[in-house]
Amino acid sequence: EYKELPAVFDAREAMRANAPAVHDGITRSAAIFDPAQVPEARGANICGHFRLSKGDVAQAWKEADHVSEQIYTAAQTQHCAFEPHAVVARVTGDRIEVWSSTQNPSVVQTQLAELFELPVSRIRVVALPLGSGYGSKLYLKLEPMAVALAMKVGRPVKIVLARDEVFLTLTEPGVWVRMKTAVSRDGKLLGREIEAVLDTGAYAEITARLARGVGLTAAGPYRIPNLAVEVFAVYTNKPPAGALRGVMTRQLCWAYEQEMDRIAERLRIDPIDIRRQNLLANGDAMHTGENLQAVGLKECLERVQAALDRHPAAVEPGERDGSLVRAWGVACFIKHTMTPSLSLADLRLEDDGSLSVHVGSVEMGQGMSTALAQIAADAIGLPIGQVSTVFADTSSSPYDQGTNSSRAVFHMGRAIVEGAARLKNELLARASELLEVAPADLEIRDGQVTVRGHPDSRLGFGEIVKRVFG
Repeated sequence: EYKELPAVFDAREAMRANAPAVHDGITRSAAIFDPAQVPEARGANICGHFRLSKGDVAQAWKEADHVSEQIYTAAQTQHCAFEPHAVVARVTGDRIEVWSSTQNPSVVQTQLAELFELPVSRIRVVALPLGSGYGSKLYLKLEPMAVALAMKVGRPVKIVLARDEVFLTLTEPGVWVRMKTAVSRDGKLLGREIEAVLDTGAYAEITARLARGVGLTAAGPYRIPNLAVEVFAVYTNKPPAGALRGVMTRQLCWAYEQEMDRIAERLRIDPIDIRRQNLLANGDAMHTGENLQAVGLKECLERVQAALDRHPAAVEPGERDGSLVRAWGVACFIKHTMTPSLSLADLRLEDDGSLSVHVGSVEMGQGMSTALAQIAADAIGLPIGQVSTVFADTSSSPYDQGTNSSRAVFHMGRAIVEGAARLKNELLARASELLEVAPADLEIRDGQVTVRGHPDSRLGFGEIVKRVFG
């Protein structure tokens, strides 16, 4: 027998002091924020809070020629990866082996070790190529259940979710945004106030952390001298929510870019012009105080406008072409990424001169296998056909924080470049001894070390390995 309890399905309603508590025994002091900063009236369902402020928004309202205030919403959505969540677990003695559709096998390995109270060295996680992920396959999902069942029955256990079960596993938070903007008559942004509420669902996963990510970029890529941002992540009785491509920065872009268009229309300013005069530029300080480098937004906007000017629509925007209505639009966007973070690569030169690159990154349709092989081939001086990339098996691959946050090619690529530089130095040092010339007189090309000016005096990578190690 069971008793049906009151539920809450609206995140803003869940913030009320008298709202039904989604979790018994969770107090405000256990949440991932300073309870003293959040009014008691907000209730017990808040699991994350972020606040960012700069300047004086009250003064901005007084100085403004125009103030815009709007509400923007985006629905809770599901990742819909082609491949559903799947896992196979095998337990042999005190050793756990897992084959999983995961985007971060190193993290899953660590979490399984903690959960089952075993050393990390006794946990093996293999991430086979995925049929896409988009953030839905980060952290623990089915792995603990499969491991527990395998322990119980003494046999390997396989779990593959049906599509309706996938929809209950993880979603992206729905979001409610109130945005108020102060602007001068010539379109200069003077101040902005943002309140955002994220629908966390029944379990937090990383939504408390997403609240911070939303807050960092909620004002967009614009210079705004006066700013007040407040973000809440709130429990509801709905499927749990986590990251989906862009860690909630897209939803806020949906809000602040519509806001820019509304203001441009109200002030009768070209939507490209109003963006151009307010965009952050190289050397500007971000809202968090960070100094921005290599910012090419204005140049990008100029190229977009030039392309639009060169290719005018055959039908004027807004006019019908049969059943079609043609239009064009412009949006600018800023996204944060997970940095600093950790990626390690293991480069192994084989005795036939080929190179194997062992990484903890995951191939899920984005072309990682090609990109990392290209980076390694270019960095070491080998034809790409001589390079193989070995992916994500924690028994042989070094640690990687995860294939997420648009970080993998840059961070893992940098690890490969640095590893290749060390390997090249070792090759030059060994070849220097074998060819009896100074390392500075040697060059590497197409898998061979050659004496400069003497192309016939050379050693292949494989030959160096064999002569040094036998």
